[in-house]
Amino acid sequence: MPEDNLCIIIGNLLDNAIEGTLQLQENERQIFFKFVLKKDNFFLMIENSCQENAVIRKGNCFLTTKKEKGHGMGILSVKRAVEECKGDLCIDVQKGRFQVSVILPKQTVSTRG
Repeated sequence: MPEDNLCIIIGNLLDNAIEGTLQLQENERQIFFKFVLKKDNFFLMIENSCQENAVIRKGNCFLTTKKEKGHGMGILSVKRAVEECKGDLCIDVQKGRFQVSVILPKQTVSTRG
């Protein structure tokens, strides 16, 4: 996978997780981040605490609550990058938790060594 796609995926998801937790009291803020390279797949999961009423879901899409110009393209950019890598993206929100899981075929993940 081109390194820029991995940066788009990780960068946007972490930015969203951080911004989502900033709406909460400091003692309620949590972000879980997990990478796994197993068999033929690269798995990434980011889960954060959130205010569910601040997450706008329209069908399978999530809309931004940000008012500033130039915001709101993060999840769309992630979706495009995952599709370019022939991977899968799953987003779920429930019980005050926002979770994004990404699975990418191992052969598309570039490693340096």
